[in-house]
Amino acid sequence: MKIEDFNAGSPYSSWLKEQLIGEVADYQNGFGSSLVKKYKVKVDDKTEDIIMNIEKLDDLPDDLKAMAVEIIQNELDKDFKY
Repeated sequence: MKIEDFNAGSPYSSWLKEQLIGEVADYQNGFGSSLVKKYKVKVDDKTEDIIMNIEKLDDLPDDLKAMAVEIIQNELDKDFKY
């Protein structure tokens, strides 16, 4: 997989946004998220908006980008490099 596979409009982009939102929602609802904690993601009312409005992986803040890369590596391509 390539970074470009996660540009807006691609199925992978939608999937990744869904995964990130799920991690953030779990954290906000008290279920915990090891990835949010691991990457020290600052979760607030704007986090979901930031995720939903990205056009490409590069648009994410560094903490969310690191989390996204790990999700991609765990779920889609263990050799994915950013």
